[in-house]
Amino acid sequence: MPDTALTPDEQKRLLENFVFSNDDLERLEALSAGFNIFDAIGMKHQEIRHSRTLSFLLGPQNGHGLSQYFLKRVLKTIALEPQNAVSVVDVDVANFADAETRCEWNSIDILIICPTAKLIVAIENKLLADEHSDQLTRYKRVLDDHPEWAGYRRLFAFLTVDGRSPAKAEDGAHWCNISYAMIADELGASHKALLGNMGIDQDVLIRHYVDLLRRSVLEDSEVAKLARKIYQAHKGALDIIFEHRPDLRLEIRDYLQKKIETQSNVDIGMCSSRILRFTHKDWRFQETIEAETLEFKPKYVNFEIEIDAKATRVRLELVVGDVPEAKRFQLRDSFQEALGSKKKRSSDTYPRGWEYRDLRRDMAADIDSNQLLIKIDNWWSSFVTDHLELVSSKVAEVLKTVR
Repeated sequence: MPDTALTPDEQKRLLENFVFSNDDLERLEALSAGFNIFDAIGMKHQEIRHSRTLSFLLGPQNGHGLSQYFLKRVLKTIALEPQNAVSVVDVDVANFADAETRCEWNSIDILIICPTAKLIVAIENKLLADEHSDQLTRYKRVLDDHPEWAGYRRLFAFLTVDGRSPAKAEDGAHWCNISYAMIADELGASHKALLGNMGIDQDVLIRHYVDLLRRSVLEDSEVAKLARKIYQAHKGALDIIFEHRPDLRLEIRDYLQKKIETQSNVDIGMCSSRILRFTHKDWRFQETIEAETLEFKPKYVNFEIEIDAKATRVRLELVVGDVPEAKRFQLRDSFQEALGSKKKRSSDTYPRGWEYRDLRRDMAADIDSNQLLIKIDNWWSSFVTDHLELVSSKVAEVLKTVR
């Protein structure tokens, strides 16, 4: 939190010092602004996309210009670990030209099958998440029991940003730990060694992926170092900025409120920082049914949009307010039957009679504001075009029958 003892003028000077002649900030902005094809597709922290990229680059037959060179460098590093019966010499003399890579085979992130070398390699990729339940044990068992690879030697590698070991000691006895720093180093060295034989597209692909790892993924990346350095030097100014940063949930709420207000066939109801309510103008509410709280008076049935605290999910549902319980669940059941909705549990305070598909924001993809607004537009337009009138007409019919 910013120092509340600072006057407005002192806070202004802190901000001015932060942006004026700040070489580190300019360098950080240059790194962030530089074009990278993997940044452009929102890949920075998307584990499955990293797995697919690495699976492609590790496959000698995949046309990336690395042949088996990168694969051999990675396997030699894995073979150095004491858990493995395969030696560095074994890897060095082996022929991996016919090696095949598979991504998400039996849920194993990266599987490398080397028929000539009689070797199977499993790589479990954990970019941000931790391993769950007994997945490493299960993956090893799947490979050990697979009849097609009887007699093959096996290597198991646990890939993380920081190179940590598996959580369970019994898994660590078989799965060696490797890091994204190693991947970046070996891929960078392979790229440098083979650059003269690569085409432009191959060069760009590999160079951009190494750049993404070193800039944004590694714990000790240049971006991370600069960010820490800037924060230490300008903590006061950054605290002020953090305090006044835009509230994404409110931004989404305001944007959707404007969308609702442009619909001539609906009336907007009571709203909060996380909830928007609206009703169709054709709905007629019975005076004999009355809700207890103000937000559901007299319109005790609403479309309700709810935005979660981190603005990662937006829900749109048909909600029955806090009318007497018998009427509440009668309305819910009637709506679900009329609209073909799946049944909801009866313990809900405000029963849901229908739900539209959730809008989800992928934090890992780092969607910018413009992309997010486009996503919201598409979600809202689909609701208005495909559902609003259809659902509203059936709600109107049910409201006539429940008294």
